[in-house]
Amino acid sequence: MNQLTLNITERNLTGANISSKLRVSGQIPAVIYGKSGNRNLTINAVEFKKVWNVLLEGTALIDLVEGENHTRAYLQDFQRDPISGSFVHVDLKEVPKGEIMTARIRVHMTNVEDCEGVKTDKGLIELHMHEIEIRCLPRHLPSRVEVDVTNLRGGQSIHVKDLPVFEGVEYTSDKNAAVIACSLPAATTSDEAAEAAAATTPAAAPAADAAKK
Repeated sequence: MNQLTLNITERNLTGANISSKLRVSGQIPAVIYGKSGNRNLTINAVEFKKVWNVLLEGTALIDLVEGENHTRAYLQDFQRDPISGSFVHVDLKEVPKGEIMTARIRVHMTNVEDCEGVKTDKGLIELHMHEIEIRCLPRHLPSRVEVDVTNLRGGQSIHVKDLPVFEGVEYTSDKNAAVIACSLPAATTSDEAAEAAAATTPAAAPAADAAKK
């Protein structure tokens, strides 16, 4: 389990104008949701960007520091400016110690270049689930799910039930839902269908020959 640190400041003033002024001053308005109550916060934009760069590699808990007080949380949601890409709002979820938490973690494919479905079958790898929801205690939180696709063949899929097992971690999605698939080219699929149809079609030529006689 990875844990990051982020300094926060509680704020009492809210509203669009206040949020706009915060962003101009290099701060990000934020909210933390949890058992202790929802609180409005302010986060330094530069500090959050450093945390964000780590979160790009996988899920991690964040130690929110406010003076002598520490609150453990994870990033629940965020909003970015569509033009500048800067963060305009952040939502955090409190993680009580010793209680089961629900979180979404990234799915990361490994050995894509060695995938049999791509090399041999000329297929195309498709990632259907970029993230997957899990339940676990905070100490068991994995940063991400790594899935080896080396042996995935064309026309095959990797389902939730096929994902790696982590101690104390439960996948909450449908066990039969496809996470990764290797689709075959349309031409290949059509050829296989034609071959299958030919194999199951009765041979009419002998009957025609017999009629001629």
